[in-house]
Amino acid sequence: MQRISPPLRLAMLGRELRDLRTTRGLKLDEVARQLHCSRGKVSNVENGHSLVTPGYVRDALQVYGADQPTTARCLQLITDARKTAWWKPYNKVLGDYVVYETEAHRLRYWQAQTVPGLLQTLEYAQNVVAADRPWESADLVQLRAKARIARQWILTADDPLALDVILSEDALHRPVGGAAVMAEQLARLLEVGRWPTVSVRVVPRSVGAHAGMSCSFVLFCMPDLPTGLFLEGGPNEIVDLGSGVEAYERRFEHLADVALTPEVSADLIDSIREEFVRADQGVLDGGVA
Repeated sequence: MQRISPPLRLAMLGRELRDLRTTRGLKLDEVARQLHCSRGKVSNVENGHSLVTPGYVRDALQVYGADQPTTARCLQLITDARKTAWWKPYNKVLGDYVVYETEAHRLRYWQAQTVPGLLQTLEYAQNVVAADRPWESADLVQLRAKARIARQWILTADDPLALDVILSEDALHRPVGGAAVMAEQLARLLEVGRWPTVSVRVVPRSVGAHAGMSCSFVLFCMPDLPTGLFLEGGPNEIVDLGSGVEAYERRFEHLADVALTPEVSADLIDSIREEFVRADQGVLDGGVA
């Protein structure tokens, strides 16, 4: 399965058409007259809000005098934009986040409270979602948890996502779902952390105060698009590159400076995993609990 996000491809097409129009010095009204449509339609297409036919795109490219490579690129974009998104079965529980995550070539992920969704086991995800949304039905909780697991395919795609995770030591100690669930979750974290496209680092408790205490966040690095920002616990919006994103890029750099190396992080994760294994077996400090 290709890592294609139809809404993002539609937005990319819109930007391409707008750039072509403005380069030619054409006004929206002029283009609308030549395409025999409304000014609003031309504007909506450029803003990525209108899914048009390949015929419309072809006609617009002729108006703009686009060359063959540009024409081929734009026609491929509209073809991709008209595909069914892989996450359609989870539309009820997945928002704009997955639109960007699907096509990002790299994610820089700071998580202060839990293991990142892309690295969660199903049981861990079920417990996290149930605790975070106690008012939701069991079916909806299950759907959200399954959606988290479904998102993980991008880590093993033909062009896998590069994932750079930094998380707090507290997230590793928090007994989400109990000792057995945590032992399995930390084993999964160790396994994926050995993959060549994944880096897992831990900010130890000994660091004290640091730049990641206010919230968890994700930075999306995407080809041909501005860096995106997702803030957990906030409005849950993607923010284009700007002063806000740059501030969180600096936060991530600070966290990287104080985090343990991947190798030392793995040792710490494994030691905490062993504690959960012993707790699950009822053995604490060499005695029977």
